[in-house]
Amino acid sequence: MDPELAYMSAVELAGRIRRRNVSPVEVVDYFLARIDERNPAINAYVDVLGDEARGRAKAAEKAVT
Repeated sequence: MDPELAYMSAVELAGRIRRRNVSPVEVVDYFLARIDERNPAINAYVDVLGDEARGRAKAAEKAVT
């Protein structure tokens, strides 16, 4: 997965999703992995709703196709 995703704006990510360069599920999985990796050190998130996020990403993926 492209590590530059972490530094893109929402507009840039939306454009990549529309052009099918990346799927909503890939984006969500990428950011959930970053949260798992970094949150223990920075403690920025109290609750992470990964299953809900993945479910919404799957629905968005169907809407894009």
